[in-house]
Amino acid sequence: MGTIIKIFHEEVAKRYNPANNSVIIRALNPCCEGKYIKLPNESKYSDVLVLYFTDARRSRSSNQNNKFFSKEDAINIVKFFRRYKNIDEIIVHCTVGETRSPGIALALAYYLEDLKKAKEIIIEKPNFHEEVYYAIKKEIDKEEIISKNRDLIEKLISKFLYKEDQRKERIEKNKISYDFKIISEGLDIIVKKNGEKVGKTKMFIKK
Repeated sequence: MGTIIKIFHEEVAKRYNPANNSVIIRALNPCCEGKYIKLPNESKYSDVLVLYFTDARRSRSSNQNNKFFSKEDAINIVKFFRRYKNIDEIIVHCTVGETRSPGIALALAYYLEDLKKAKEIIIEKPNFHEEVYYAIKKEIDKEEIISKNRDLIEKLISKFLYKEDQRKERIEKNKISYDFKIISEGLDIIVKKNGEKVGKTKMFIKK
């Protein structure tokens, strides 16, 4: 049995009890940088990779001052993949588990040549961050052979992204909403999917 890839939103990541041989990648909002809060079971993971970047796409964002996913992030992720390619379980989580973490997990499925997992992510997480996926894939392809399964995964993703209407329809089914509460530092933000709380974050206002 190969490496198991799991995608979580923040609330599940907090409650999850990892297997003995597990690592986790945490994709956090840039506003959390310098204010890191460990997961309750974080000490049970063999290793933790923490990244800070927005879920906005650089190609679509009107604010180019956002902290976007970078080449350095992609390189660090690929190094992490290579270090733990034979581990039992890799957890990837972000706030909602719909954009950043699926983008990373899809690249991991590509790296591990896991066609079944790639199909599952595309179907269940249609709003995966394609810019994150392609940035990581670019670094993978520099040193790895493009095998038959990797080629099939890439064709599958390209075909799905080309069918924009189909993608929008699937995204529409995963309703994401936000509840805002004003606090002294800025805003408390509760993230909901289909009315159920899936994450919590903060937006800090610089003074």
